[in-house]
Amino acid sequence: MPHSLEQLLYTARQLAGKNLGSLMVQEQSTKINNTTSRLTNKGVVGHIIEAALCLTPNSRPGPDFATLGVEVKGIPVDEAGIPLESTFICVVQQQLPLNFVDSLVWKKMTCILWVPYEGDTRMPLAERRIGTPFLWSPDPVTRQMLEQDWTELTEMMRLGQQASLSAHLGQILQIRPKALNARIQQQKLSCSGDIISSGPKGFYLRRNFTCRLFEAVFQNF
Repeated sequence: MPHSLEQLLYTARQLAGKNLGSLMVQEQSTKINNTTSRLTNKGVVGHIIEAALCLTPNSRPGPDFATLGVEVKGIPVDEAGIPLESTFICVVQQQLPLNFVDSLVWKKMTCILWVPYEGDTRMPLAERRIGTPFLWSPDPVTRQMLEQDWTELTEMMRLGQQASLSAHLGQILQIRPKALNARIQQQKLSCSGDIISSGPKGFYLRRNFTCRLFEAVFQNF
């Protein structure tokens, strides 16, 4: 496992240009050979990237590389290197902290290793190549926008306004349903004492934000 940011970035950069099939371990081969299912792809690609980076999976909340404070995000991109979809950050915690700095969102977004890969679903997954990974941390303006979005969205949840939550809310951060099965429901107690049923939700970065981010970063490569 990498022991420094420099070592992690060096290891990640060695993946650039390689196809996913060349990185997969034996037990993964039956899962990704010639598959084009997006629902299957996202989880499988994540496991392949994690294994290639020597990342040991853990169930503890926080960034993937806990000692380095780095979260790893594989992201499908088009031929121009532009992200194709919004990016899942983390699930919405049932017990929300009072401050943004204590939130799982901030812990996972303090530093991100972005690992782009070809997202054309017409291509067999094993043939898709990895792009150039890079490390990124929010600048002060982005951090302020994230905190503002997080504060407004979580305040709505604390007030029992889950029904009013919409993916249209938030400048760069949004809340969307997380469960693959929309019938999965969680029961929560609102501030008025009412029991509210709602599906599991997650925090996502908007696609237009990651598109601007990638354009800015790769202009400097």
